[in-house]
Amino acid sequence: MGGVAGFQVSGRGHLGATRLHSLAAHSLPSATASGAAALAAVAAVVLPHAVSAADLGEATFNARCAACHAGGGNIIGYARGKTLQANDLEKNGFSTADSIVQLVKQGKGTMPRYYSADGSPLPGGSLSDDEIQAVATFVLDRAAGGWGK
Repeated sequence: MGGVAGFQVSGRGHLGATRLHSLAAHSLPSATASGAAALAAVAAVVLPHAVSAADLGEATFNARCAACHAGGGNIIGYARGKTLQANDLEKNGFSTADSIVQLVKQGKGTMPRYYSADGSPLPGGSLSDDEIQAVATFVLDRAAGGWGK
């Protein structure tokens, strides 16, 4: 998985160099479009290190999921058999990234949803599509490896 140069904005989401270029290009007069490209190139070098999708998935999981799912487990009493272990993911219909993305977006039981029923992100603390996709990939990668066991 390749890296993306970028930075956090107010703790909410990730802006890569391409997005930064787009923002700069639309925020500056057209005469400075080449300056915006130069700004994006400098930002990619000067701003914090490249963040890979794997790093984003792990960081997001640790911040938003690990309280209940540390080590691929499930601390919710009635749902202890619904872990993030490969066999439980398969048994419960969550063995693909797409199925995990939908689970994270819509939530289940006491697991919070991050998107409304109409598919729009919930305000205040929602996860971006990139974060959700990265978490799904992270979970599947860890499940395939037995969560380090």
